[in-house]
Amino acid sequence: MKHLFRNLLIIAFLVCCNFQQALAQQMPPIPVDPNVRIGKLDNGLTYYIRKNNLPVERADFYIAQKVGSIQEEENQRGLAHFLEHMCFNGTTHFPGDALKQYLERIGVKFGENLNAYTSVDETVYNISNVPVNTPGAIDSCLLILHDWSNDLTLDPKEIDKERGVINEEWRTRMSAVQRFQEKLLPAMFAGTKYATCFPIGTMDVVMNFKPQTLRDYYEKWYRPDLQGIVVVGDVDVDAIEAQIKKLFADVPAQPNAAKREYYPVNDNKEPIVLIARDKEQPHIQAIIFNKHEATPDSEKGNMDYLIQDYAIDLINNMLNARLNELLQAANPPYIYAGTYDGDFFVAKTKQAFTGIVVCKEDAVENGITTLVREMERARQFGFTESEYQRARAEYLRNMESDYNERDTRRNEEYIDEYVRHFLDNEPIPGIENEYAIINQIAPAIPVQALNQMMQMLITDTNQVVAIFGPEKEELKMPTEEAIKKIPVNYSPDKSLLTAFYRETVQKRRRYISVSEAVIDVAKTAYSDRDPSNDKVQIQKGRRLLSQKTSDTLAVKVVGGPTLSIYLDVVKNGDALLSPENLNYYDFQIEEPVNLDNRMQYVVSFRPRVSLMYALFYGKLYIDFEKLAFTRAEFSLDMQNRVKAVEAILHKKPLGLRFRPQEVSYLVTYKEQNGKTYLNYIRNEIRFKCDWKRRLFSSGYTVFSEMVVTDRKNDFAAIPNKKAFKEKQVFYDMVDVYWNEDFWKAYNIIEPTESLEHAVSKLKKQSR
Repeated sequence: MKHLFRNLLIIAFLVCCNFQQALAQQMPPIPVDPNVRIGKLDNGLTYYIRKNNLPVERADFYIAQKVGSIQEEENQRGLAHFLEHMCFNGTTHFPGDALKQYLERIGVKFGENLNAYTSVDETVYNISNVPVNTPGAIDSCLLILHDWSNDLTLDPKEIDKERGVINEEWRTRMSAVQRFQEKLLPAMFAGTKYATCFPIGTMDVVMNFKPQTLRDYYEKWYRPDLQGIVVVGDVDVDAIEAQIKKLFADVPAQPNAAKREYYPVNDNKEPIVLIARDKEQPHIQAIIFNKHEATPDSEKGNMDYLIQDYAIDLINNMLNARLNELLQAANPPYIYAGTYDGDFFVAKTKQAFTGIVVCKEDAVENGITTLVREMERARQFGFTESEYQRARAEYLRNMESDYNERDTRRNEEYIDEYVRHFLDNEPIPGIENEYAIINQIAPAIPVQALNQMMQMLITDTNQVVAIFGPEKEELKMPTEEAIKKIPVNYSPDKSLLTAFYRETVQKRRRYISVSEAVIDVAKTAYSDRDPSNDKVQIQKGRRLLSQKTSDTLAVKVVGGPTLSIYLDVVKNGDALLSPENLNYYDFQIEEPVNLDNRMQYVVSFRPRVSLMYALFYGKLYIDFEKLAFTRAEFSLDMQNRVKAVEAILHKKPLGLRFRPQEVSYLVTYKEQNGKTYLNYIRNEIRFKCDWKRRLFSSGYTVFSEMVVTDRKNDFAAIPNKKAFKEKQVFYDMVDVYWNEDFWKAYNIIEPTESLEHAVSKLKKQSR
């Protein structure tokens, strides 16, 4: 994209008289973060090492390879990915299954903290969250990286065993999206090597290749000049560097090594239009690519590359703000629309300014046309000064937040930066340098410069349009329509809910804590689906806690009265019911049911993608006539325990193992005077805790319920200082007080017999 940022600088100079001076100060190369140790061995291997204390006594070990499926010959299709699997099936120092067994023994779980991925141009292996205080752990992890680099055994018996594993992976993971991508490649990249480079390869090759063919690929491409070691964590940088130099010195360089090619992508004068259908595709999606040249890796260290990134980020922020505004209309033209700039599909040698739109079944043309119109409007007329000021202010606020929280960054954040620096030469100035640079250049770049750049991002050539939809007409899901009707079906005004809230904690089957309160919940109108302005205030409350020291619950999990804000899935668009979130799930209509004398659609859902955070599965109930959500039953997807822990655990003591078992939710709504209101919330979290080196674990259940007792629209706002904060512990905010007449008519959640018995026991303990 060299031509783009050059023109950006020229335009900025023409419209801003002070820009030349500012530019003169910025033109040196982008500095490199001084807190990371970077070196290169004589054999060509590169290493990155950084001391970081979060989490304490933990470190991540990575090896990145500048090689992927694009290097495969025709008889090797799928072997880059196959080789990734073989790295876990025997090395010189860890034969057979010893590697996985050792790491599991020290707490590094295969699939969670021990993993790898293969793509078109790169392969990356990781050993994460390693307890570096465990004797020998650092030495062993570095030795594993060494073996992955140069000492795989590639035992033919292990190869034959792995064929079936990969064939099953291909069978189970061949989703609608993957089939779509495989159909796109030959058409999008016709006449280039990208046309047949899908990493999974062909099962004919996978099931029949000779072991020597895999070894040939390994010995040709796994070599030190294409490898980067990254270690970040609570480690001694000098000691790690000395170990790397000693350990990897024996990996031989290849003087006459094969050239690592980055293959070009053809230009196209006329638009390429691709249409594909699949029986498992739930909606119609269109992707519009506007190809342009990528910035060469050799030029990414220049300051103008950082300016370019800033400009493109602001362009996307402003254009996406316009597209999101159209979603707020009474009849929006699409379910979702957005833009970004990045690699052209699987190729790094071409970039594309890309628009994506998810269309309504009966308005496909309108959805695509609207996206194209907004992109073209931005190209022809640009953005306004006020739009730019808002976007720039938000960008700088986010940058300031990152700067202020720089001491709380976790290992994986640095790892990602250094891996991308090694593979793609992406800048790593560090937040301190980047914060200073951006605050200097941002005021010097006017909106006119960005408008000029927008004209170059979208041209009349190099366009590719891909449309993907269902193979046949399916039963129309009511979910999308119900989301559209939220502003109509739910309260159009701010409201104050009064509710009774109860929270209990059980250790095994024994109650160790009971807390109750009357709370006020202030909500903005349901047309505003951002809950950030909603607040909770405790009117009065009481608690009983077990007096046994062994019953102290040392962990803090999500919950408390703020559930009335964040689990109100109709009000909180980020929780589940948003156009973007719908794309993450598969939906199926079940048999309808009758609730409160009204027929209800029942729509079950489950995750269809894997994201950085845990998703949900469950059922939605939608009123036949009004298309209002009346009930949501859902649970946290527990397949990836690391993601589940991140979703529910706020805090735990060092040395305590937290293992979630189940997290479930129930949210119900009730109609009153023609509008639907939040009525009831239930949350149950089951988990186990155990201390290192202890034989037995303890099972806990945190159970909370909230029922709304009153609603009104005329009320004084809840002051910030009285509002319950998300990170506060509920039972710390109420008194030890058990007057039988305390609740009057508010205590409408009937206690169970077991809970009444528990209350009696806890009251006796507290006297």
